[in-house]
Amino acid sequence: KAAGIALAAVFALSMAGGSTVYAAQGSLPGDTLYTVKLVSESAGTALTFSAEAKAERYLALADRRIEEINSLATLGRTGDLAEAAEDFDDTLGKAVGNAERSNRADVYETVSLATSRHLTVLDSVYDRVPDTAKKAIAAAREASLQGQEKALLALAKHNPTRAMEISLSSM
Repeated sequence: KAAGIALAAVFALSMAGGSTVYAAQGSLPGDTLYTVKLVSESAGTALTFSAEAKAERYLALADRRIEEINSLATLGRTGDLAEAAEDFDDTLGKAVGNAERSNRADVYETVSLATSRHLTVLDSVYDRVPDTAKKAIAAAREASLQGQEKALLALAKHNPTRAMEISLSSM
């Protein structure tokens, strides 16, 4: 009987924890559950082993950070944009670092294309936020530009034509 109660307790705690993680997925910087979201993402990243897979995982997370920045701006929560921009910078830096460790043209191309998308969103957000929030968006934009530059330079060593195409389409 005691084993059954213990098993039921473990099951209940697992369900509650899983529900919390699920609920946290839609949270934004400044929300109570945002830290739970970041921890669950880190756990998923810890189960990713190759540099290529880690670069792609971090790029997917950088896409999430860009969505969060856009959502915060849309909601008028400009006070949380600095945290969101820092999280984006950190995540993108990890993506670029893993791309460099992989030293593969396809990964550099993926980073280059992702940063192009990020820059488009950041430019749109920059135009919509008040002056007090522009510094945070400019910092995120600078991180994206630096990441794109590193990826394009590395891609150019493998495939100069593709690097030039991406660079021209980004302009």
